[in-house]
Amino acid sequence: ALRVLIEEREVYVDGQKVNLPPKATETLRLLLDRSDRVVSWYAIVNHLWGLDIDGGPLDPRNVVTVYVWKIRKLLGHAVIETVHGTGYRLNSSSLLKAA
Repeated sequence: ALRVLIEEREVYVDGQKVNLPPKATETLRLLLDRSDRVVSWYAIVNHLWGLDIDGGPLDPRNVVTVYVWKIRKLLGHAVIETVHGTGYRLNSSSLLKAA
């Protein structure tokens, strides 16, 4: 089962604490808060850094991709759906199956 302690910024899977980078934990928290809705790249970046982005070689969306990869590695690929050209959506039915 997945357990996210919001205030402590800790993530547990089957009772075991897992180490996610703080921004990956925040990304997971945002996706959980907006479960089954598409969360845009812009909303994730704005939530994590409070930035207005235009892209470019240092585009923080690339870092978001890495955080999503780390979450998927931990919880399974089907848990986070990529909505191409838009962002991500947490698939809560897959999360329940994976937990």
